[in-house]
Amino acid sequence: MSIDELSRACRAWGIENSRFDHAVARRLGISPADLHALELLEFSGGLTPGQLAERLQLTSGSVTALADRLERLGLVERRPNPKDRRSNVLCLAPQAAG
Repeated sequence: MSIDELSRACRAWGIENSRFDHAVARRLGISPADLHALELLEFSGGLTPGQLAERLQLTSGSVTALADRLERLGLVERRPNPKDRRSNVLCLAPQAAG
């Protein structure tokens, strides 16, 4: 397989992966950005809003709105940050993790 063929295959996989993510998000009634946030929280075990904002390349205000929305849906919980009492950690709610 040439580099060009590999590059095309990777792009095609990326497009199909994006389509799949959009379909999953639609099925769950959330946005693709919400789904991406849930995936990041699952794989990290929890992130501060600032860490999530950095990984998603969003503003702190956007992450606050995202977290509020996912918390209302029962998918995310805010827990006290054991390393810094001034902040919290966003974690998957038990129903989202299962």
